[in-house]
This record gives sequence, structure tokens and C-alpha cells, in this order.
Amino acid sequence: MAMPRIRIPRPFAGALVLMLAVSCQNPVCGCTPASERAVLYGRVTDGAGNPVASALVRAEGGSAGGRHTGSVGSDAADAGGRYRAELRRFAGSMECLCAFALPPSGSALRGSDTVHLQVRFDAPRATDSVRVDLVLRAA
Repeated sequence: MAMPRIRIPRPFAGALVLMLAVSCQNPVCGCTPASERAVLYGRVTDGAGNPVASALVRAEGGSAGGRHTGSVGSDAADAGGRYRAELRRFAGSMECLCAFALPPSGSALRGSDTVHLQVRFDAPRATDSVRVDLVLRAA
């Protein structure tokens, strides 16, 4: 017994192929994988609100029990104090994330307070982001 043939009209087949090609990010399985990264962005200023160029912003991660995993991303602030750090997830627990800024060398400022943050590394179809503005303390 012969298998029945399924006939798809050409305009519909073309639209289906185009839709799959546009939405596919993983050519092997044809699915959209979850993002393994996130973005941390914001500004670094001093106590008076002035931007601090070249301040180093670091994000660190760890488990909920306080076990420190290490740096998950960093960036240096530009002349306007703006930064944008791409965060990468470690293989392991990342329930606790925090960010802080370190002053540029030779500066009379001290590091910022540590700020706890939350991002979703498994956000489907999008990269999660969070804005954190950091203030360097006076020495």
C-alpha cells in the first residue's frame, strides 16, 4: 500500500520556509536556544553626580549559600561614566549576582557599594538586561 502524498501549495510552502529561516537561530536543531548571557549597563559617578571615566565595573556571581564563583563580566566606564558589560553564565549555580565599581588608578575616590542584581540567563528569544548606576565614595 502506497503512502498518501501530502501536497503543500507553493505560496504556503515558501512562506513556511521563510518563517523558519527567519526565526531559526540554531541551524542544527531548528530551535531558538536560551541565552547564556545578559547585559549590565549604567553610569558610574562620584558623590556629586559627576561621571567617572575609566572606573572599572565588575559583576560577580555565586550560589545562594554565599559560595563565590568569580567574575561574570566587567567593563570600563567611558568619558561620560557609561558602561555596558556582557555577563556570561558559569556552568553552575548563579543565584547570587552583584556588581561594584573600582576607581581609576590615581583617583582620590574609593570603590562603590556592592549592589545585588537579578538577570535571567535563560530568557527565551531575548537577552535580559539590568541597569545599575554606581557611585564611587569619597576617600
